[in-house]
Amino acid sequence: MTEPNEIERLRQQLEDAQRRLAECQSRPDCSAQTRASIEREIKDLNDELRQTELGLKEQTPPSREQNLRIEGKVDVAISGDHHGDIIFRLLPARVPSTPSLEEISKGKELLCHMPVPPEPTPSKMRPFLLAGLFPIRHNPLFVGRDAILAALAQRLKPEGARSMVLTGAEGVGKTSLAVEFAHRYGAYFAGGVFWISCDKPSEIANQVSRYGGPGGLELWYSDEELALTEQVARVRRQWESELPRLLIFDQCEDENEQLSIEWRLQEWLPHMGGCRVLMTSRRQDWSPALGVETIALGGLDRSDSIRLLQTLASNLSDQEADRVARALGDLPGLLTRAGGYLHRYRHITTVDQFLSELSSSDLRQHRAFRT
Repeated sequence: MTEPNEIERLRQQLEDAQRRLAECQSRPDCSAQTRASIEREIKDLNDELRQTELGLKEQTPPSREQNLRIEGKVDVAISGDHHGDIIFRLLPARVPSTPSLEEISKGKELLCHMPVPPEPTPSKMRPFLLAGLFPIRHNPLFVGRDAILAALAQRLKPEGARSMVLTGAEGVGKTSLAVEFAHRYGAYFAGGVFWISCDKPSEIANQVSRYGGPGGLELWYSDEELALTEQVARVRRQWESELPRLLIFDQCEDENEQLSIEWRLQEWLPHMGGCRVLMTSRRQDWSPALGVETIALGGLDRSDSIRLLQTLASNLSDQEADRVARALGDLPGLLTRAGGYLHRYRHITTVDQFLSELSSSDLRQHRAFRT
């Protein structure tokens, strides 16, 4: 078996072992012996993968791209499939717990290569580090937003902003855009991708700690009796290293909280290091003290709205899809539900009937949009 095929085999085995460990940790009947066995398997696979990749690098003569050294920003995509080669060369097999200066330098170089404008949506997203802990799968129905994806990639490069906020009304697609960015660009972050949901502030610490254990950064073993505060502290110390990482804080809202979301984020956002932060929120105004930049989201371009509706409900004509998109303000969350509804009830409901029902009642009361 050639080294590239062997590397792919090892990566698949590693992903399978990480999944088994996550399942074991979620089951109360999973014994400590079983967890320890899977953890040893993950460690052995990581070691074997690293050695195999090192052996391949020693055998492969450097190409023009491999001789490239970045001084400043790379703002355009390299033609062909060169990005895959660059990621393979610069992305480590696993997130280093104590990154060396060379690993940090490679991580920064990798981040410089984020393509602007973005590459065409690949048929299969490139895997990124810590993907086994990422809670949301890639959405194959995602459409549009290329200009915003390009703006995020440009601003989150080493010489750009450290924190960005996607703002907009409910249903505008803030979370789905953050998920798309993670899946499309996550492989350019050598320190991994972290997803933290802020809708339940009391659960943030548990989410952070989950990234530090086996199957994640492996900063402790499952049989170590560490307090939650120590687990969180170890992960946050990793965030303060210069290795580039992507932290995504989703649903950063003020509702039902005595402390504003800005105060809570000051507690969690790293104050130093190489992390890049992407947040989603309905809040429009942010204190300059946080040092964040905002991107306001509106509805989709009409052509993208029509494409999304017709993907979900292929029976819709261009004119029908246009009318539905206009009625729903081109909001992707509403369009997705409407498209599914019009497909499911296509034999008994016409577009005229659907639009008439929307105009005669509260949108939220229509059965297409009930949660």
